[in-house]
Amino acid sequence: MILGIDVGGTWVRFGYVDKNKEIRHEARFPMPEVFGSSVADFADYIENYIHDCGEKPLAVAIGLPSILDKKKRRVLSTANIAMLQDIPLADLLEEKLGIPCFLNHDVKSLLEFDIDLFGLETEDTTIIAFYVGTGFGNSVCIDGKYLSGKNGGAGEVAHMPFPGASGQCGCGNKGCAETVAAGKRLAAIREEYFPETDFSELFIKHKNEAVIEEFISNIAVVIATEVSIFDPDHIILGGGVINMPGFPREMLEEKVYHFARKPLPANNLSYRYTPDGQMNGIIGSAIYARKQLNK
Repeated sequence: MILGIDVGGTWVRFGYVDKNKEIRHEARFPMPEVFGSSVADFADYIENYIHDCGEKPLAVAIGLPSILDKKKRRVLSTANIAMLQDIPLADLLEEKLGIPCFLNHDVKSLLEFDIDLFGLETEDTTIIAFYVGTGFGNSVCIDGKYLSGKNGGAGEVAHMPFPGASGQCGCGNKGCAETVAAGKRLAAIREEYFPETDFSELFIKHKNEAVIEEFISNIAVVIATEVSIFDPDHIILGGGVINMPGFPREMLEEKVYHFARKPLPANNLSYRYTPDGQMNGIIGSAIYARKQLNK
């Protein structure tokens, strides 16, 4: 069994994952409660959870919304968790828990899950994935290897400058793609244009409105940009926004086609839509950890 942990801005989810990717001892706890005031508190919380489950796992696998070093042993920076800045988290947890600890970027863990879910071959294959929720997550897998970059920040398309955008982004910059092509922007659209409509029904009732079409177009610009860079074999799309009722998939694909280079790759794009699942990241982190244990 692998103990998978998925760290989010509001909740931290725990679960034991067996070889068949089945989850046991599933639980979630408020993020501030789990981290307390120090990394030592986080380690204590994990240790107590393991004790309460009565089963010592083979390893701990943690998906983090963080920039990690190339060896994935050190957390370099984390936007919303003050204590996770330039800290050797894997080493500290291994010393405390006495078992291997593996760190992974949370979006890479989601892609691990989806590659397994869809049974995709990774050899001589390029896969790009976009997870549009509150933010805009992206991961790239080329020939079975995840693109990390020099500083561990590859795939941060959410923070590429978007033409015409000027809103403040959580990263500190202004005009990032995430400010016009993710859930926070959609919530602002509802508040300004459709306050009488429940958020979950925005696409059902208003997908043909100009402001919604512009929002979908913004998402498509980001996807098409990466399509033009990588010419992928597969495009995986998921996240809370894309899984909302009535989300206009056909409109999105048409707009990606419009922006992508023609005739190729625009005429030969392969899409897979992944269902939302609160435990997907946990399973993906466990898949990653098991690969490392088997090396």
